[in-house]
Amino acid sequence: MGVQTKLSAKGQCVIPAEVRERLGWREGDVLEVTHVAGGIALRRSDDEVRAKLGGPISWDEFRQRAPKYSGPRKTLDEIERGIQQGYAERAARASKRA
Repeated sequence: MGVQTKLSAKGQCVIPAEVRERLGWREGDVLEVTHVAGGIALRRSDDEVRAKLGGPISWDEFRQRAPKYSGPRKTLDEIERGIQQGYAERAARASKRA
C-alpha cells in the first residue's frame, strides 16, 4: 500500500483513513495484533467480524442469501484460471498504488 505512519511515545499509531475505509474498519473495532517476520499484522478480531455478520449461518441460509449463478457450467480448470486471473489483477492494482 505504501502508506506511512509514526509511532507515538505511547506506542500508538494512526491507521490512515484510506486503509481503514478499504478494510471497512470503524471506530471501536477490535483488532488483533500478530507478530510476523519483520513486523506485525493487524486484522479485525474474528469475534468482531462474527458479531457484525450475525454469527455463523447454515448452508441453507447461505444458499438463500447467495445470488444464483445462471451462466454456463465451468470446469475446475476454468475456475482455477479465473482465480489466478483475479490474483494477478489484484497484484497489478496494488503495484500501481505503491
